[in-house]
Amino acid sequence: MKILIGNNGNVDFDGPVEMNQDQREEFINLMNSLFKVVQIKKADQIRFDRIGDKLFMKPWEKEEYAVLLEIEDTNNVSEMLGRTWMSVDIKRGDFFPKFMLWVEMKGKSLLKDNIQDLIEDFMKEKEQELLNKNIQRKNITKKEKEIKRLEELITEKKTKRRKQLEILKINDKELDIDKIVSDEIKELENKIEQIKLELESLS
Repeated sequence: MKILIGNNGNVDFDGPVEMNQDQREEFINLMNSLFKVVQIKKADQIRFDRIGDKLFMKPWEKEEYAVLLEIEDTNNVSEMLGRTWMSVDIKRGDFFPKFMLWVEMKGKSLLKDNIQDLIEDFMKEKEQELLNKNIQRKNITKKEKEIKRLEELITEKKTKRRKQLEILKINDKELDIDKIVSDEIKELENKIEQIKLELESLS
């Protein structure tokens, strides 16, 4: 049996480890005695990528966020979660102020309400906000591209119109291109103004 140790001290086995039911229960009990949060997930296929083979960041679970709130000592949290001291410190500094502000805004209480439920609601709301921002960003980019396309089209039409007027004279006087703007160009300019107004509402 080979044991792999990753760059952050995470431990993994080189391959599947066969255990009978008793051995499995003893192993899980051992993990529970070492770490605060142990999650058991059934795999529907063999996992070939291993912790010791690559660099990666393990996503945080709601149970782990709860530990950040329950225990102040960073070293204890680090040991219980099997995470580095630095990752715990950074995550606490990023998560805690935002979460506490959200709890206050929602009129909730860490003493009366279930902390894990609060964390789950908070994370879902933040995920939705991020999704909305991504959608908004895509809409803004789309409208900016449309403005650019219309502006290029206007320039193209003005250039074409200017060339036409170079050979067109009335009473031996060349027409002023700035005073002669086709209805088509005006319509394009109106579209640009409308899109700009829509962009302002998205910002």
